[in-house]
Amino acid sequence: MIKDSIVWPCVEVPDVDEFFASLRAAIESSQDWILHDQPEVHAIFARYTGSGFDGEDLRLCAFRCVSATAIVDFAPTAAAWGSVKSEDTVVTDTQVNQAYLLFAPVVQAAAKSMGLTLTVAMARKREFELPQQMRRLIDGFVALANLQVLHPCDWERFYQVVRHAHRYRIRMRPADLARELSQRRVPDETVAELVNYYEFGRSLLSGRFCWEDDQDRRSHSRVDPYTNPATD
Repeated sequence: MIKDSIVWPCVEVPDVDEFFASLRAAIESSQDWILHDQPEVHAIFARYTGSGFDGEDLRLCAFRCVSATAIVDFAPTAAAWGSVKSEDTVVTDTQVNQAYLLFAPVVQAAAKSMGLTLTVAMARKREFELPQQMRRLIDGFVALANLQVLHPCDWERFYQVVRHAHRYRIRMRPADLARELSQRRVPDETVAELVNYYEFGRSLLSGRFCWEDDQDRRSHSRVDPYTNPATD
C-alpha cells in the first residue's frame, strides 16, 4: 500500500473542458493508450498498452484539481511497479514521473491541437499517511460492498468514510482516495463515482464548519477542507 502520497504531475490550461476533449481525442489516436472513460464523469481514465512500462497494468487518471479549476492533475496507478505488487511497496515520485512520461506524448498532442505550449509540473512527494481508522473504514467498505451496483447499505458505509474524514480533518484528497480504491481493485467507473461523492461531501460539510485554527475563532476565512489533519 502506498504510504507516501504524491503531488501529481499537473498542468495549467485555459479551459479544462476543451483540454479534456482534446485529450480524449489524443488518447483515441494513440497506439499506446486506450481510453477507459465514462463521458458523464469529469475525469479521464486511460490504460497503457505499450511496451515501455516494466510493471503491470498501468493506468492514468486525468482530473480537475480541486484547489484550482484551471489545473489538471495526472495520477497514475498500477497493479505492480516493476516486479513488486503496488500494495507491498511505496510508490515514489520518481516512479510516478516515469509513468507520466509514457503519457506525455498524449498530453503534448492534445496541447498541440489547441495551439498551446504547456509546462508540466512533475510529481513530488507530499507527506501523507492514511490513518489506521480510515484504512479500516475503507477496507471494510470495499470488502462488504457490491462494487458493480452499490446497495444503500454500501453507500452508508461509504458515507462513514466521508464523515470520518471531515470530523478528523484528514488530509485525504480525492486523488488519494482514488488511489486507495484502485489499489483495492475497485472498478474504475465506481472509483470515479465514489471520488466525486467524496469531494462533494467534503465540500458540503466544510461549508458548515469553520476550518480556521482551533485556537483562533476570530478568523472566518475559507480554507481547504483537506487541511489540518487530526490523528485517529
